[in-house]
Amino acid sequence: MRLLLRKYIPSLGNIGDIVEVKAGHGRNYLIPEGYAVPVTVENLRRIEIEKLSLVKLEQERRAAIDIIGNEIQRNSVTIKQRANENGELYGSVNERMISEAYAKLDIEFDYRCVVLTEAIRSIGTFNAEIHLDKEMGIVANAKVIVMEEKEKKA
Repeated sequence: MRLLLRKYIPSLGNIGDIVEVKAGHGRNYLIPEGYAVPVTVENLRRIEIEKLSLVKLEQERRAAIDIIGNEIQRNSVTIKQRANENGELYGSVNERMISEAYAKLDIEFDYRCVVLTEAIRSIGTFNAEIHLDKEMGIVANAKVIVMEEKEKKA
């Protein structure tokens, strides 16, 4: 079955591509979910118009994501944690803590975007990758400084 894709599907193709799929997959999934339509002249015209508006929206979205990425790389965050005399943390710094630290700087992103190359379990400076958009491959490098939290005396 030949279909015209209305949305990007990683395993099949981009918007406007004509793809060959099994009839059941097309009838039962792609067409009912709105991912594809039958190949006709009218549908080809409609997809071209949709593609033009989607390109503009995608450019605006990318610009907004690039701004966030630049802000992340320009600013480092400091996280204070309790540690022993050897500089080892009681616990660890996780993705949510990094996301919340950036949120205090008005730089917001989902904590699930944070990728730590190593577990942060000691005092020091660490790098984390922030995968802002996996589809576009936009990654920002974050600098995380972990400091010892001084215990408050009553």
